[in-house]
Amino acid sequence: MRFDVSLYDSLPNNNTISKLRSYILKQLNSHYNSKAEFGWVREQNRHDDKCHYHCFILLDGQKVRSSYRTFDLALKAKELIIDINIHFPENCTYMILPNSLSSIQAALYRLSYLVKNVTKENNPAFAKGHYFGRTKHKA
Repeated sequence: MRFDVSLYDSLPNNNTISKLRSYILKQLNSHYNSKAEFGWVREQNRHDDKCHYHCFILLDGQKVRSSYRTFDLALKAKELIIDINIHFPENCTYMILPNSLSSIQAALYRLSYLVKNVTKENNPAFAKGHYFGRTKHKA
């Protein structure tokens, strides 16, 4: 699932998005008894003093049958964490099917938007510009 987070008051650090990530992952991991992943990219262009984040969550399709719970948690986090607004773009969920190259390509293409350089030029030098956790996968 892909969504955007904008801050009403941009800070020179990523504490707010870290709170959001921690809250959502804790809830999802507990609810599904599975390991969810959360990634984000910070953007702040020259003409705006506010930063925003493009985020994505990866869930195990063997345990998750719908993205409803994830939408619900993101909206609840919006109420709990001061200073954020969450936007879900059209077609923000993808199902990656085993042995389906086209489903992998569609998801990667959608996430490729996050790696563009434009609008990242004004990020504070000491603030991390992206995050993606690393999970050790079973062999």
